[in-house]
Amino acid sequence: MSGLALISGAVVSMALLLSANLWSDLWGTPEAVNPTRIIALFVLAAPQSVVMQGVARRRGSYKLLAISTVTANVVGMGVGVACALQFRSASALVVSPILSQVLVPILIQIGLRRFYYPAFDKEISKTITPFVGKVLVFGLLAYAGRNVPRIAVSRFLGSSVYGNWNRSDVLTSMPLQTVETAIVQVVYPEFRHDILDRKRAHDNWANMMLLVAWIGVPTSVGLGVVAPHLIPILFGPGWQIAAIIAPGLALASGLQMPGSVLSSGLQATNNQTQTWISEGLVLVIQVWCVVPLIIYGNIWFAIGGVIAAPVIRHTSDLYYANRHGLVNLRLLLPGYANVIVSSTALGAGLYFLLDFAFDGDRPLVPRFALTLMAALVALTLVFVFRRRLPPVKIAKQYIGRS
Repeated sequence: MSGLALISGAVVSMALLLSANLWSDLWGTPEAVNPTRIIALFVLAAPQSVVMQGVARRRGSYKLLAISTVTANVVGMGVGVACALQFRSASALVVSPILSQVLVPILIQIGLRRFYYPAFDKEISKTITPFVGKVLVFGLLAYAGRNVPRIAVSRFLGSSVYGNWNRSDVLTSMPLQTVETAIVQVVYPEFRHDILDRKRAHDNWANMMLLVAWIGVPTSVGLGVVAPHLIPILFGPGWQIAAIIAPGLALASGLQMPGSVLSSGLQATNNQTQTWISEGLVLVIQVWCVVPLIIYGNIWFAIGGVIAAPVIRHTSDLYYANRHGLVNLRLLLPGYANVIVSSTALGAGLYFLLDFAFDGDRPLVPRFALTLMAALVALTLVFVFRRRLPPVKIAKQYIGRS
């Protein structure tokens, strides 16, 4: 497997290296040539990272996998932000994904206390190639759907506008995507038990999606409210667009999380065709939103598409899963309604709290004293009534089983 990963990594790396100019033309950003070539050199590590994640799952080292993924992404984001602030160049922006990609397999092998040398097994390769091909189709569709609005923004609104998008992404989307990746990698192996036992999936999938929704959606709403205040503090002046679009990007990432869990379940239970259909719908929605962006030059068409995409994908997958008896909608939909109501209340409360805290017309000390007091009261209430919180109740069901 490591040998196959090395070969595929080398092929993709060479292809990306040779097509760096083509990609920079597609994005409409000539200065992207050097960052693309730098990324190409490190693409070699990407397949090996996937293999090591699979090894960790196979050995049941889910805790190690989650810790390694989160650690690699946090370190990558931290170093990436530091490099961007220090060097202020396009090449500095690729430090975060490169470092995260390289660190994951290293941390996993350190945790397993074993180094995996490249090896090639022809029989194993024949066995897994069909499944890998199906996942590859899904990955290509997902990549296209995810990047169509970004390419359109860069090409038709300019690299400076896309730079604002990227800064906002780092603060809002990337933390949630890091959590999402860790969750999906841990729960993915559990879906294999549901290939023949749909009764087991019926309630379990609904509970897993609800648990992830309770983590992702309120967090994304909170990030969306806080980010516009943090961006000027962290990045300085000149990032007004980043602050304006931050709530939309944060919300999109939170809405995506439960959908990614369901999509992973469908892949693991050999329902890849449905994931292709849902990702194809996402691609259509994104292209449809890009057309008015090109005509009117308004970034909000792209943001609208980014928010709508996970909702459309999840709706399509839920319809399919319900028809095939994989999801208990009577359990799931009321739970989603509770998530939406609670997240809305959280967002409204946080908005008014921060609006008061940053109101320059009031004295500074009383403002921050009252804001801190209100935050402490809210956290205290959450702690006191934590056992009654829906996500805690769901989690306790499965902790009790183990």
